Amino acid sequence: GPAKAAITFESEWGTPDGMTIDAGGNLWIAHWNTHLISHWNPKTGNVLSKVQIPSFRVTSCMFGGPDLRTLYVTTGTCDATEADLQDFPLSGALLGLEPAVGGIPESRLLMAANGRG
Repeated sequence: GPAKAAITFESEWGTPDGMTIDAGGNLWIAHWNTHLISHWNPKTGNVLSKVQIPSFRVTSCMFGGPDLRTLYVTTGTCDATEADLQDFPLSGALLGLEPAVGGIPESRLLMAANGRG
């Protein structure tokens, strides 16, 4: 059948960028144009939590570490002014959060070059 949206949110939440799944099957989304990571139940479409990130841009997130208990968050400085960087000095940094839930191993994707440019 046709695809159905699992999650919808308002424009003030920015644009979804990088995302990952936790051990409970829930979705973590980095929101471009905001300072936000959100945590969702994709079966119900309900937001479980929101985390404010002290960065001008939030770009992606992924669980890592030896026990997959750290949520790593990448941030950016694209289009930031000097004032933005003073307000958000961690912009461009890799940050680590420790949420109550851990992650699952990511699938590996191997791609072979086809020789065409």
